[in-house]
Amino acid sequence: PNSGADPRLVEQLATKAVTLGNRDSGIAYFQACKALSEYRGGRFSQAVEWAEKARTNSEPFARAEGSAVLAMAQWRLGLRDTARASLSQGNKLAPELSTGTVDLGGGWLDWLIAWILLDEATELVTQGSTPAHNSRTQ
Repeated sequence: PNSGADPRLVEQLATKAVTLGNRDSGIAYFQACKALSEYRGGRFSQAVEWAEKARTNSEPFARAEGSAVLAMAQWRLGLRDTARASLSQGNKLAPELSTGTVDLGGGWLDWLIAWILLDEATELVTQGSTPAHNSRTQ
């Protein structure tokens, strides 16, 4: 969550990406980044708005990233059941590699980012409870 980067610069870059890249095929990833920037800045309502935009795209990993950020923002807004549902949707979008049947090809980085965010969301949503066994971390 805290990379040490200047949060203002990160927000400026995220805003630039969604502004200049609005016709780019990767717009959902830009929207997920903008959602994460808003979340990290404590602007949870804005994070929800951007995460919802990322979830409307056809790219499953971008939708998973959006779902993870959405779940975290909803949790911070006190929408516990809604956050759990968003997290569950995100988990269904990014297949686990433990089955050995998934070939990610060039999408491995998108898969990795999605799961990092999903893991962070899971930790937040399940805080205080014993984490379930997670095959992604093996």
